[in-house]
Amino acid sequence: MKRYFYTEYNVSFSSNRHTKNLQKIIFNKYVYKKHILSDLALLYHRNISWVKKQIFEYELRYKIHNPRTVNIICNATFYRKKKDKLWTLIFIKNFERKHLMK
Repeated sequence: MKRYFYTEYNVSFSSNRHTKNLQKIIFNKYVYKKHILSDLALLYHRNISWVKKQIFEYELRYKIHNPRTVNIICNATFYRKKKDKLWTLIFIKNFERKHLMK
């Protein structure tokens, strides 16, 4: 948590907004970009235990999924011989003609 002081108004306050943003950045680098703890510690000029603390204190937001009924068309294309096992599988919404996978 960071502490601020305005000398002009003689007011002080603290903000943990920066801490939460930093925790999110460190978490994303560790989980999704596969950075290791020692590299993150060097990057932020801190020790490994501080980096671990930031990762474990980060609160994930849970995504709420709204299930729906979908009629799909499946298209499979095989390349070369079966032993190569090289193929493409596409799912398309029946009426909208949009791909379900991105």
